[in-house]
Amino acid sequence: MAPTTTPTLERTETADDLLRAAHREAYRLGEQELVRYLKGVLGRPLIAHITGIADANNVSRWASGRARPDRGVWERLRTVATIHIALSAIVGSTTSAAQWLTGTNPNLDLKMPADELRDGHDAAVFAAVRDLVER
Repeated sequence: MAPTTTPTLERTETADDLLRAAHREAYRLGEQELVRYLKGVLGRPLIAHITGIADANNVSRWASGRARPDRGVWERLRTVATIHIALSAIVGSTTSAAQWLTGTNPNLDLKMPADELRDGHDAAVFAAVRDLVER
């Protein structure tokens, strides 16, 4: 298995530019590479939580290519990767970006961004990311 590289971005002028660049980076990764990236920076339990799967071992199966997530889960993984890549550029650390996903957020009525992503409130989480850039 090839090592997974962490996508990196330079902080840009606008939130929309940063999110577009993060989106491009997330889509440059192949399926297994994207899952390995997320597994490395977020861990299996958080990925399982955000995607709503019951068995966190599925994340390892996806990363190894022994199984593939269904389309809805796959889109959620791409969304999470886009957000994490953007956050890493904003806060300067993959660890801090992961912590942001699991902390309460005043822009989300003190809910965790990970819960909001799981519940399909992607737009609200993207708005909270934009707020970080605009500060």
